[in-house]
Amino acid sequence: MSWKICYRGTTDTANFGLECVQAAAQEYLHYQPVVSDSISLSFEDDLILLACRNGNNCQNKELDSIAGQTIPSGEGYLVAFKEHPYCPGRKMVLVVSETELGLMYGCVDLAEKYLPRAAQAHQHNPEYYYFKNPFEEGFEEAAYVSVPSLKERGLWTWGHVIYDYRAYFDNMARCKLNTITIWNDFAPVNEKEVYEYAHSRGIRVIWGLSLNWDEKEDISSEESMNKWAEIALKRCKKLYDKGIVDGVYVQTFTETRDEKINGLLIAEYAVKWINTIYGRIAEEIPQIDFRWGLHAMSVMNTPEIIAKTNPNVKIIWEDAGQFPYNYVPELDVPGFGNAMESTKVLASLRDGIGAGATLKGLCCLDWKTFRHMEGPVQIGCASRAWMEGLLPEKKKIWKYVQSHWLVNAEACREVIAEYAHATRGEAALCGLVEDGLFEMKIWFPVALFAEMMWNCTAPVGQLLTETAQRANVEFA
Repeated sequence: MSWKICYRGTTDTANFGLECVQAAAQEYLHYQPVVSDSISLSFEDDLILLACRNGNNCQNKELDSIAGQTIPSGEGYLVAFKEHPYCPGRKMVLVVSETELGLMYGCVDLAEKYLPRAAQAHQHNPEYYYFKNPFEEGFEEAAYVSVPSLKERGLWTWGHVIYDYRAYFDNMARCKLNTITIWNDFAPVNEKEVYEYAHSRGIRVIWGLSLNWDEKEDISSEESMNKWAEIALKRCKKLYDKGIVDGVYVQTFTETRDEKINGLLIAEYAVKWINTIYGRIAEEIPQIDFRWGLHAMSVMNTPEIIAKTNPNVKIIWEDAGQFPYNYVPELDVPGFGNAMESTKVLASLRDGIGAGATLKGLCCLDWKTFRHMEGPVQIGCASRAWMEGLLPEKKKIWKYVQSHWLVNAEACREVIAEYAHATRGEAALCGLVEDGLFEMKIWFPVALFAEMMWNCTAPVGQLLTETAQRANVEFA
């Protein structure tokens, strides 16, 4: 007798889930389980069943019967440990979803969360020393239904500090993250490969368009505004013509603590510029997912003006107060306002439609050494040796960040929960994780942030414990 895997996925996304489960199971079994698409692979063996509903009605009815309860829709999943339905005395581990992306997430959590949980003996002696092998000692019957609190859960980063894009996206998938915003001075040479690999992990790609961020412009100039609208249209058309984009992210001249530039109200002119730029693009690309990265510090006192932004433009708020908007994961940093007070205003603006945020307090660029790219580069192709050389410095940063997340996590969870409530789960949230070697290590604060976006109603103590026990989470 042995364990077998019945796998009914067809996409690269679901295949990644299979890889995660097989690797995790092999650690306990000490052999590679046979994989087939047949439930009746063997009537003498225990079975791991990984499947999603599809166009085959007979298979769907069988799957519904085995699950014994409603299978979650969308990205949700059911994981269960139960008796094998066809083989008395044998066991079944079940992962099932309505979609292949949900199946991948269920597989990831089986490997990272539920198997490690099942291996906890809850005693240190005399039979077990803290842990047991559930594949040998048996699984307790249990069922876990999990669905995301937020439809969009992402990361934000400059492209040139993604050192290994494949590993970066793999780790995003392990954290059930589904959107990446990549900011570049120039379109990457390997943009097609980056886009396609992200999609293989269920990740939508939002390309950042620099436009007039960090540029000196006369904001009152109609000519300048129309010039940038044409530049934006040209860049967007190029991306959409290539079919390598799921959305675009732009910034304007709002990254300042001042409310006015040369006596002109920033909020008023920023809305005018964004509406003009979006309007010009939408004339030729009406389906565009257009996002405005808006720094709240210069417009916080004029929400009624910001509310006049075209309703088709998603407003992604930045710098709206203390942690989790601030780079520093500490609370009560002088000069920054209350994060929850700001969030209640910003998340509910325009009845929550098109609201989102880029939250911080994780890892960011070293702005002392920052310089703009001189031309296009190939991102995410650094050597392992290069990354190993950076690791000591990054680990030191993550140790500092981690220390504050351990005590301030609830402040972040509350902000995420407010966005989820105000937008009915539609908020586009992302965490700024750049130049932190996330491709090498799933650092605890990033994993915790991801878990908060997936399940923002869970008590913070539960989130801390479950995240810390995930198989691939790294403490600095």
